[in-house]
Amino acid sequence: MMTKTQKILSVLSTLTIGAVGGHHLDDIIEKYNLEVGRYPIQIEYLITDSCLSVNEKPIPYIQYERKLEDCTCALEESEFQYDYTNYKLDENEFLKIFKKSFKECRTVRR
Repeated sequence: MMTKTQKILSVLSTLTIGAVGGHHLDDIIEKYNLEVGRYPIQIEYLITDSCLSVNEKPIPYIQYERKLEDCTCALEESEFQYDYTNYKLDENEFLKIFKKSFKECRTVRR
């Protein structure tokens, strides 16, 4: 049976190992640029809003919710395939990728 001191040392050791490991993992991600670069939040909002606003008439909430899932899925996939630097250079190419991703997301959801 562990004494109180041993329990405390065990917990502190575990926390220290976790903190050091997390710090090293963060360094690796930063060093090798393993993060998927997100677009600025304003751009993400505009893309999602325009995706949702294609219908000019109101739609039932359940349809809106499904469409929101499809739009956000398409945005996530498009950001992964086409980084923000390329988006700024050629929005039309992004739109092609987004439309394709939207169709794929909708198909997967069904």
